[in-house]
Amino acid sequence: MNIKTNSKHHSYLVVVLLLFSLKAFSSETDEFFEKYRELRSKIQVLVGEFVQKSIYPDEIYTTSGRVIYVRPDRLIFSTKEPNKTTILDGKRIYEYDVEIKQVAIYDLTEKMDTEIFFIAFTEDIERLKDRYKINKVVVDDERGRDGISIKPIDEQDKEGSFKEILILLRSSDYLPYRIRMINTEDVQTLMDFEKIETNCKISPKDTQMFVPAGTTIVVNDRLTEVVGEGGKYIPEPANIPQELIKSSEQEMENKPENNKEVPDKVIVEKDLLPTPQFQEKR
Repeated sequence: MNIKTNSKHHSYLVVVLLLFSLKAFSSETDEFFEKYRELRSKIQVLVGEFVQKSIYPDEIYTTSGRVIYVRPDRLIFSTKEPNKTTILDGKRIYEYDVEIKQVAIYDLTEKMDTEIFFIAFTEDIERLKDRYKINKVVVDDERGRDGISIKPIDEQDKEGSFKEILILLRSSDYLPYRIRMINTEDVQTLMDFEKIETNCKISPKDTQMFVPAGTTIVVNDRLTEVVGEGGKYIPEPANIPQELIKSSEQEMENKPENNKEVPDKVIVEKDLLPTPQFQEKR
């Protein structure tokens, strides 16, 4: 029996969950964060398409994918190569690896900083103020000049999943056009967003993963089930506001085979260099 876990997957999941992160801020940027909070409070559903580059000293891995968020605590993150889906549902994470036909499910402990996952989409920012340093940054980019820098207060903590996260925001609506996660001096992840929609209609099944017959389900590193004939959807669907539930007719029009591929958009190599152009405003 091949039981496989993937702790690295949690690391870039944090990137997605910090899409709209913010925290305590200085009086000089009160207006910026007030507007930021106001816009975040209106998000009930979010769907985004992205191109992700994982950058190492000797190679760069590129993939594309989609993220779906449903307030208050459902996040679905999927990539095409590798073909994987991760769902965060409150205090539980589901990771589906198509290649090995396995779903790994983990219960998040009470000690785990679970607020960091949902701070991406909530206006309740005070819970993290003792663990993260958040500053506004300004960049030279026509898509948007404002951004946010997120760093652990203890920057020497070797157990931390990142050294810094930079979230660059579109000027029109403060949604992100790029997220940059720096793990070490020479390892980082870039996520460029091709498309983001908020409060759009989705199907309840969009908030689940379908696993075919024969898939093994492992809960907290223990084999608990082999999926039977016909497969199944897991977990239970998220509680989508009624006005945002897609009708059956709309579901037929948006079958996966009718969806266009997310293009592997070119990212200029100069964008992959360290960040001397960022000017922190504290």
